[in-house]
Amino acid sequence: MIRVGFIVNGAKKQSERALNTIELAQKSPRLEVEVATTEYPRHAIELAKNWSKSKQVLIAVGGDGTCNEVLNGWHQTQPECCAIGVLPDGTGNDFQRMLNPFDPRVFVYNLEALNVKQVDYGLVEMNSGERVFLNIADLGFGAKVVQLLERQRNKGLRGKLSYSMAIVRAFLSYRKRKVQLLLNGESWEGKALLIAFCNGRDFGYGLTIHPEASLNSGDLGITIVGDVSLLTYASKLGDLKNGRHIRHKQLTYASASDIEFQDLHPTLHMEVDGELVTDQVKRLRVISNKLPLIY
Repeated sequence: MIRVGFIVNGAKKQSERALNTIELAQKSPRLEVEVATTEYPRHAIELAKNWSKSKQVLIAVGGDGTCNEVLNGWHQTQPECCAIGVLPDGTGNDFQRMLNPFDPRVFVYNLEALNVKQVDYGLVEMNSGERVFLNIADLGFGAKVVQLLERQRNKGLRGKLSYSMAIVRAFLSYRKRKVQLLLNGESWEGKALLIAFCNGRDFGYGLTIHPEASLNSGDLGITIVGDVSLLTYASKLGDLKNGRHIRHKQLTYASASDIEFQDLHPTLHMEVDGELVTDQVKRLRVISNKLPLIY
């Protein structure tokens, strides 16, 4: 039997689809299923670390943040025979947009057959250690939005309305900083609103920040957004939602497998799969073709 551990985001009520998927897995004669629900922030990291040596598949049941925590727990133990599964049950589910439309029966079949695809993931090196990500890491404006979202969440504001409010508030308060990067050894320097490092394509409830990002390219897609206004941003929302390339003098697309940061301003933070990172970031790189993924 295949040993499967479902790690469920306890901060959110499970959807009917998630409950049905877990029930299908529990009824399968080929699967030995255990379910754990998180009880506090970063609990999924602990659960993934504890289970990664005894389970053959760890399944993140939640949104991008839950997937990120499960991935970090898995990465910290580096198990040889443990895959990660994604059961999308968050608000945005941006990473899932890279994958096939979710079907509970297909998902359980893939678990039973251990249908694994090897994909890339990203590694962030900081002063105090490292953190990995599955979808997108964003320097600057995105981190400010996440910071505001956390404050609004503490006041009971959630969902797309809260996200829109955070975007507007961030534009009114965020101060663009000069950034110096080395992209595979080549220098880039300039003032930027945000710089997104993309393993996946979408963030922010379905906005395609890098249309050509790929899970198995060996590179991170990079989108540099320079000195743009709220009005310009709003005028490009349609293109972002439809996954189109944006042609604008303040926007640059690039790709690299190794990114070094030089002399970042201490107030310039990063968000990683929707989670705020306030420690000083030194380097990003791709861990190519090393993550066994089931979806």
